[in-house]
Amino acid sequence: MGKALASPAPEDAPAPPDGGCSGLRAAGAAVLTWLTRWGAGAAARPAAEPTMGPSSPSRKKCASCGFFVEEFGRGTRGVQLCRSCIRQEDEERLAPFTSEERAGLDLVSSVLEGVSWRYWKPGEQPAELLDWLYLGDLREVLDVELLASKGITAVLNLINWWELTALLPEDTDLSYIFSTRDVLYKEVDSEDRLFYKMVENCWPAAEAFLQRCRDEGRRVIVNCAAGHNRSACICVCWFLVREKMTLLAALEHVQQRRGTIISNHGFRLQLVRLALELHRLGEPSGVAGKMRSESIDDADAGAAEGHLMQRIISSKRFSAKYSENSQNFSEVASATRRLSVRVRAKKGGSISDKVQGLVSQRKLSMELLACLVHWNKSFLADYVYTSTPPTVVGSGFSGDVVLCRRKNTSEDDVRALRCVKRFYHGNMIPDHLEKLMNEAVIYLSLEHPLIARLFDVYEDEEETSLVMQYCAGGTLEDMLDTSGPFSEGEFQNHAVQMLRVVNYIHRAGFVHRDIKPRNWVYEADKSRVKLIDFGFSVKRLLASDGDGSGGGGLTGCMGTLGYLAPEVVHDRLDTGYTEKCDIWSLGVVFFELFSGEHAFQRERGTCDGYTQEVTLREIEEVTEEALEKLLRRVPAGEAARAFLRRMLTKDPTQRPSAQELLEDPYLAEARATLRKPSRALSPTEVLRRFRSYGEASAPTRASMLAMARSPTRLPWSQFVELRTTFDLVDSKDLTGVVNLEAFLAVVAPGGGESEQREARRLWEAVCGEQESLSYCEFLAALLPRIEDAFEDTTPSEPKSPKEPTPVNHTRGPRSWDPSLPVSAYLTLLEPKRLGRKSVGDMIFDENTPMLDVVRVMIEMHFRWVVVRYRSGRHEFFDYMDINHRLVTVSQKLERGSRLASAMSTLSSMPVGVFANCSGYSKFVPVGASTPLRDILQLISGSGRGTGGKAEVHRVPIVNANGQVIEVFSCLSFLELAMRFRTPSAVLKSRGSRIFDSRDTILEASVQHDTTVLNGLQVLDAQHLTVCPVTSRELSGDLGGVAVVGVISVSDLKWVVHSGNFGILDSSITDFLTWRNEVSACSEAEMYSLRNQGRYKCVSVDAEESLYVLATKLLASRLQRIFLSSEEIARIVGIVSSRDILVEVYGELELQSSLMDEKFPRNGSHLSLSAAM
Repeated sequence: MGKALASPAPEDAPAPPDGGCSGLRAAGAAVLTWLTRWGAGAAARPAAEPTMGPSSPSRKKCASCGFFVEEFGRGTRGVQLCRSCIRQEDEERLAPFTSEERAGLDLVSSVLEGVSWRYWKPGEQPAELLDWLYLGDLREVLDVELLASKGITAVLNLINWWELTALLPEDTDLSYIFSTRDVLYKEVDSEDRLFYKMVENCWPAAEAFLQRCRDEGRRVIVNCAAGHNRSACICVCWFLVREKMTLLAALEHVQQRRGTIISNHGFRLQLVRLALELHRLGEPSGVAGKMRSESIDDADAGAAEGHLMQRIISSKRFSAKYSENSQNFSEVASATRRLSVRVRAKKGGSISDKVQGLVSQRKLSMELLACLVHWNKSFLADYVYTSTPPTVVGSGFSGDVVLCRRKNTSEDDVRALRCVKRFYHGNMIPDHLEKLMNEAVIYLSLEHPLIARLFDVYEDEEETSLVMQYCAGGTLEDMLDTSGPFSEGEFQNHAVQMLRVVNYIHRAGFVHRDIKPRNWVYEADKSRVKLIDFGFSVKRLLASDGDGSGGGGLTGCMGTLGYLAPEVVHDRLDTGYTEKCDIWSLGVVFFELFSGEHAFQRERGTCDGYTQEVTLREIEEVTEEALEKLLRRVPAGEAARAFLRRMLTKDPTQRPSAQELLEDPYLAEARATLRKPSRALSPTEVLRRFRSYGEASAPTRASMLAMARSPTRLPWSQFVELRTTFDLVDSKDLTGVVNLEAFLAVVAPGGGESEQREARRLWEAVCGEQESLSYCEFLAALLPRIEDAFEDTTPSEPKSPKEPTPVNHTRGPRSWDPSLPVSAYLTLLEPKRLGRKSVGDMIFDENTPMLDVVRVMIEMHFRWVVVRYRSGRHEFFDYMDINHRLVTVSQKLERGSRLASAMSTLSSMPVGVFANCSGYSKFVPVGASTPLRDILQLISGSGRGTGGKAEVHRVPIVNANGQVIEVFSCLSFLELAMRFRTPSAVLKSRGSRIFDSRDTILEASVQHDTTVLNGLQVLDAQHLTVCPVTSRELSGDLGGVAVVGVISVSDLKWVVHSGNFGILDSSITDFLTWRNEVSACSEAEMYSLRNQGRYKCVSVDAEESLYVLATKLLASRLQRIFLSSEEIARIVGIVSSRDILVEVYGELELQSSLMDEKFPRNGSHLSLSAAM
């Protein structure tokens, strides 16, 4: 077996071992035993059409469409979906398609979806597809007598080695076993994942092997775990490529003989593309309908296999991405997969489709969308109008622009004000819809301090709402009307600001096409002017190369009369133009700033059409003489006229760019003011904050970026300081983005080698492989440090199960055998940390004051202790119990009473009152001779009488005298699992996505602006030790939560220890600030704690395997860690070590029981001698 290429996605659950001849027979029998346990005996029923209500106990409701169906599988987030919705979900992830691919998928679906999952393995198996080609599964391949009876002398195995390691006994070598039987054996690693390139990666090797078998006259069987997806895909490829059948005919041929096949929609798409390339798609023959009818008539015959097929299809959809994976998804697959996490755009959505396109091209991140875009939601769900009727602050093509503010914000907070533009789809003509799409999507794509901020986009079936920054200073047009022409100094200051933003949008590839005084607005203090209204804007075609030449790719006479460039007016003849049209329009605006007059605008005559035509002709036919006459009306010196003359050059190829105008000597003085700001962060402080941001964990950085998009949480003076710092760094090139050279020019102007080296290091820590930082990214790095709730731990590699350590050889079992007594495994567990000598140090008398116990727990870093009662019984005590008791007492307090008095009373009570009052973990002692299996059953809730409840989280191990000698926890299980190949392989074959609860995690989170009591209630109700503190505004509606802090039951130890009970009556925000102060430690102490494996919180990406998740849990020694999603930069789950145990226990127990039945054990070693 070769090195693992990527994560396995098992089509089947574990199959037992093989050996030589008898070993193969034994293995086949063991697999058959397993199949019987999981599927046989159930009476099969034909698949029924979906209904709106349950008509039989076997029906389940689809979580997406709401129909009740008998055939269902789990969606990507674990919910039950019908076959149709599974297909829709997968194809949304695989998009985009061409129209031919879309049609091909529909045809393939008509063949494959027309057959019930219960129509599996009809007739004699393995399926004989040709007189020399068979299709089968692992069970059939391991049956030596079956292979001999068919004359099969070659095996093409598509199960990758990680799966085989989990399925078969350790050190099994199939290649050797088959060679002893004169069976030609070929192993081609593959994966049953949606995005795995089965045809590209596996077909060439498979084709060569199959051709060899045919040339040598061998009969060959192609197998994967279930003979359903991968092996069927390869067989269909053979018929399509080598037998020259059409795809639909090949599918029908294989399906007739094997039953339902290829539920992997990614494989279907690959086959469609191959068929289109070969021009062999074909037409359906109707055989699928006949097979469906036969499956109904013969339902009872395939009952066990059918139920098994449904379970396989459902479970295989949860695959893992290994840290060892050497193959990466393609750029397109990864991008579309990133988009599909939560965006479910409505059909024909005006903005949705555009946004999806930008995300798939990686020009817009899901991380940004997560807090800005809200699908199928009205803005009134989050905002309210500031008055009744709403206050109108402007107007547009869709109607009035009115004031609003976010719910639950103070009416006195001016910075909480927003303005909203609502677009009712039913009242909009197509041109206006296009304008709306442009405006929203371009706003989402741009970040600049001189562009009015777009805070939220709401879209449902009836309307779209854009919630914008409210600039209270009025428009530039208003300023001209009230104050008249600008002085030269005022003009230069405005010119630099306006050219900076135009230069930025041009470099970003956009052309505004409607620059005029009304589209520039002031902040309240009128110190800054910002660009708005991108409705006519467009992405510049690359063909123009920005040279300003005619025919540059832009067409359409768009904009406002009087500000149109000559080439735009001339474009009525479809000659094309470039971004240089904006320079002309800005030049006209600059003329008005100087003169207070319009350059090309006339009073309307009796015929508006005539007046408009005269103005257009005047612009289009303007001459140099006319322009000079115009410039003589400018009441300024020749330098100002020369500057305007450059902008109002009729020939766009001679017209300068915004960058060139910014470098004009006329603006040098105004440009210099940017390099001498009145207030900005010092270089030292910039480096300090970059260092802090670079060291922050991924979830914290994501939250800070979300905060930078909406910086109204900062005091105005602090925000201005950050924005001015950006201006300072941007002043070097005025491009609107920060690159390394500009950064070094500010933070390391002296150019010292060590100074430059340190600055470069900090830049790389923040930017990674990025060449530059956007405005919001730069602001995020400069935000005042917030609590980094998450710490990234890089644990040392666990001891390799392939090369057992001396401890494995001499002090414990060499292979996984949970039937052995737990005492055999205790020696493999790491010595307890922090110098604890014995469990006896953790036992307290029931009358010990709770305050004294907590102080010992803080000093010794205990998370739990044991309470001994006079009656002789014992119970566990941990911080969950303090929290539960406090919450219970709070429910009995009179209105107006405070938690502080309740906590003061509780702290002096004996610890015996608290022990396990939360029911979190019963004290259930077992002897050292108890099989490990029984302990795992007890913890996982799989034992008798547990009812599957999480009543036991740790199990005390006692000696013959009843003394506790060790406590076995879920972390102990993970520690053991990492030392053996079988459980390690199972962990590696499962993806963490199974714990993705992004749709419901808000219920297990605490809002930052709520009370401490509310947070404690959430922890108690959800039975959690820790939960995220979040903000609805920052989190958005795409699932998951942006984390601004973490609250834990262990925080109560600082309240008890300090005696500051009054802090419990404060807000969550104030509580977190206080906790961070009282729990702060020196860097040396923090380093020591990390060496001891003590972390506050750790996050793991949801795309990792359970193996990676387990290593993080072990390295951090935490009870729970957070599941994060890199796709949307949010926390999407909370996972405990017990959750992992429950998830994999069934598979581990199944393998162990099968090995007990089929493979005798010699001591603690698995013996294959009986099977050889």
